[in-house]
Amino acid sequence: MSSINAIKVVKDSIKFVLTEADLGTKIIGDVLKTPLRKVSCTRDLQWQIHYYPAGYDEVAKGYISIFTAVTAPTVVKSTFSVDGSPIQNFFTQRVKCIRGYHEFASHKELRPLFRDGKITITCDVEIYVPVPWSFITSNVFQSCEHIPTDFTLIVEDQRLEVRIK
Repeated sequence: MSSINAIKVVKDSIKFVLTEADLGTKIIGDVLKTPLRKVSCTRDLQWQIHYYPAGYDEVAKGYISIFTAVTAPTVVKSTFSVDGSPIQNFFTQRVKCIRGYHEFASHKELRPLFRDGKITITCDVEIYVPVPWSFITSNVFQSCEHIPTDFTLIVEDQRLEVRIK
């Protein structure tokens, strides 16, 4: 028998600056990481971005590689974008530890975007967190809004919509 789980979507975002010097001085496999960020509504789930200015591996040479890393298995939607440009990619997937793009953007397409030797990359995440049913507030009255009322009780300037059954 299958069960139904309550899920809360926790949204977060982080920006990091990539320097033009990083494209030339880093070697393939050199990783830079953002600080770990705590996911609200969880005990110890955290996430961060790992990025490789020179590429993750030989296949990604000439590209920036970018990944979302989480400290425990969960479903994550990550949207990576270069601020001030149309460069954007996203994925939604059950992530066990790290997931992303080996070839997010080529150095060739990034170079014209640098201003004062820097570009900003934003990662927006939606993390799907299982929560207890008690966490989700339920208002019986709100769940009945689609049912027409039987009458309206009016006392002075206060109105109360009433349902008999």
